[in-house]
Amino acid sequence: MRRAETGFDRNALMGDMATRTRVLLRRTMGPLALLLLIEFLYLSLGKQRGGASFGMIAGSTLVALSIWASEGRGMPIVPMMLIQTLFAYALPLVTANSTVMDYSDEFILSAGGEVLVFNLSLIAGWYAAMKVVQPRKAISYAFEGYRHESAHRLARLGLILVVAPTALLVLQTLGLIDTLMALLPTGTNSIINALQGATSGCGFFLVAMLAGAGDLAPAGHVTMWLTLVVSCIISASGLLLSSVIFNIAAVAIGLFWGSGKVPWRFLAAVFVLLSFFSIGKYAMRARYWRTDEGEAVAFSVSVADYPSFYAEWAQTSLDETLGNGSKEVISKATDEKTTIESHSLLDRVNNLQNLLFVIEAVETRHIPVLAGATYTLVPKLLIPRILWPDKPRTHEGQVMLNVHFGRQDLTSTFQTYVAWGLLAEAYGNFGPIAGCLILGLALGAGLAWIENFTARKLVISLEGLVAFVIFLSLANSFEMVASVLVTSIEQAILPIIIAVTPFVRRQVTQQTVHVDSPPPES
Repeated sequence: MRRAETGFDRNALMGDMATRTRVLLRRTMGPLALLLLIEFLYLSLGKQRGGASFGMIAGSTLVALSIWASEGRGMPIVPMMLIQTLFAYALPLVTANSTVMDYSDEFILSAGGEVLVFNLSLIAGWYAAMKVVQPRKAISYAFEGYRHESAHRLARLGLILVVAPTALLVLQTLGLIDTLMALLPTGTNSIINALQGATSGCGFFLVAMLAGAGDLAPAGHVTMWLTLVVSCIISASGLLLSSVIFNIAAVAIGLFWGSGKVPWRFLAAVFVLLSFFSIGKYAMRARYWRTDEGEAVAFSVSVADYPSFYAEWAQTSLDETLGNGSKEVISKATDEKTTIESHSLLDRVNNLQNLLFVIEAVETRHIPVLAGATYTLVPKLLIPRILWPDKPRTHEGQVMLNVHFGRQDLTSTFQTYVAWGLLAEAYGNFGPIAGCLILGLALGAGLAWIENFTARKLVISLEGLVAFVIFLSLANSFEMVASVLVTSIEQAILPIIIAVTPFVRRQVTQQTVHVDSPPPES
């Protein structure tokens, strides 16, 4: 991103992020390739399994990243998706995850081939579309007043977008607006939650970007970190750590975009904390989660109980880490004894097990594929629930996959959703090779359109915020199926468009993005 002599450049374009990301990729591709080669040799020459599969995943990732690093010109969603795929499918092989090692070498090799097909078809679809589709005109619906004033005014906007949804979250947690929420039409709550998540994500991105550029006052720094901690504490109290990823990712991306440097200390701190609490979350769920007549009952902790609750969670994680945790716990909600297993954060980042499951189901148990049935659900799920109260569940595609392939019965889907991911869903719909090929080509072409559409748009614009929300949604999509991903993006961007439109003005941008020239060093 181009910068003024000091501070954040309010005339920066979305395409400038591609320039900065390409520079980062060029600096890290060599070390990354060396690291992956060492791991490949270790798996192949040692006694570990999955070396060939790892090689296909890692090699195709490097090829695709290299192509994007030479041609990318807009929002860097493609490299983010490639890195996400590398972690979700190669990491289980590195750690010899038991859920993967239970399958035969033949299936593990087939799964690696499916990922290879996806990565190469993704970059092929993207590359072909980039050659056909040209960047849109340099016209943005910009926050005009915020572009021409000092960074102080932009910081105030970002802090409003951070504080307002966090305050609403606190009021909801305290139960102070329950009566008001009960009076609203059916489906309104989901709209409010979507608006709350989208605005807080955009706000954290803006203030973190200014913080990275050195344009945020000390009071702004305190407010940003305090609201982030408060929102994370409240969101994670339901024992769903994935609920905090959106805002954390917004801060990380904002810091990178503003400073041009990867915020390693922030990412390391987040990884350590999430890993630690992830170890004990299953034991905590066994104690606190419950169902009533087959349906999951909402779980919540009062604010007054937060200190004792998180202390118990930390102690549980510590016990599991030291090997002192009990395999059986008594549920505080039902007084029933439940057997639990310890899981780390690395166990959660494991989409390979889902792909292996569906490969085994099709190849060994000869369960027929769904022929695109989960994708045909998407259009009807885009209808707002406020207009269709009896609309199918957002996870209906996931439910269909789990029930059809025998992973769950219909009743159990009301208690918990078993994740799949886009690649496993594609395989379950169209079978080997064809599923990942179709998904990769379609997704690559779609991402190329987004990239070209955003390349000449201002960061501080309606288009910039929408593109950022899409980026964050895709960054948190590794366990989603298409119906969940598309509806979550819709629910996030529509409230942003409605809320922001009155405050923007059509602006012609004279700048162009120089994709072949790296930005000056910060």
